[in-house]
Amino acid sequence: MLCIQTGAALSHPMLLTAGPAAVTWLRLCWAAVLLMGVARPWGAVAAVLGGRASSVLALGAVSGVMTLCYFASLALIPQGMSNGIEFLGPLAVGALGGRRWLDAAAVALAALGVGLLLRPDGAWQANAAGIALAAAAGAGWAAYIVLTKRVGQRFTGLDGLAISLAVAALVTTPVGLPAVWGHVGARDVLAAGGLAIMIPVLPYVLEMAALRRLRPGTFGILMSLEPAIATLCGAVLLGQIPGVWQIAGFVCVIAASVATVSGQAD
Repeated sequence: MLCIQTGAALSHPMLLTAGPAAVTWLRLCWAAVLLMGVARPWGAVAAVLGGRASSVLALGAVSGVMTLCYFASLALIPQGMSNGIEFLGPLAVGALGGRRWLDAAAVALAALGVGLLLRPDGAWQANAAGIALAAAAGAGWAAYIVLTKRVGQRFTGLDGLAISLAVAALVTTPVGLPAVWGHVGARDVLAAGGLAIMIPVLPYVLEMAALRRLRPGTFGILMSLEPAIATLCGAVLLGQIPGVWQIAGFVCVIAASVATVSGQAD
């Protein structure tokens, strides 16, 4: 979560100059090249081409659309607000996957925290298009959690993840390539390569490892920390200072995560 939100904040200048389509596509292309080079998943590629691993294709398509919607929302609304809305996806997974009464209470507390984070206040102003894009990213995030769990069980190492990122890059090519071609300089292309390590390469690798050890519901509720981390990064790196209501939201989402892991036997 720290990698994702720091990388997103550092991408903000390029988002405003090159646009979200260019930022998304460049990052996904770099991520695909890096992971395919490291993992060399040629056996897994054969399985996918043979129709024996459709979940990888689905994960790639979802990852591409989710990343595009997320970066597009960041160009329109504060980072913490975007992630607060997007978190509704993992929250739904957590609500469906919880097994204890404490899980249900944690979901309710996290939902309250997200609601507080979304209150307009000072620099935190809503935008209808930004909210819609963040909501679409949230739906993609919910599907991403479920599909990453399946791919992690189907493939060893980084094979499934590498292929899914290649698919994500291909899915976003129709909007990404025109945005980059003739509009983005070599320096920005190289910068995107460096930032691609922070998001999506390292976070996706860590999430894959986590989902091999956790139930999707537990993982989804633990992600309730992300709106608070996003808001903190937005405040420190972008000057998107939260108000009193947003700080109260931090407390709620952090308490929800603590309640979820308390006594958890995963």
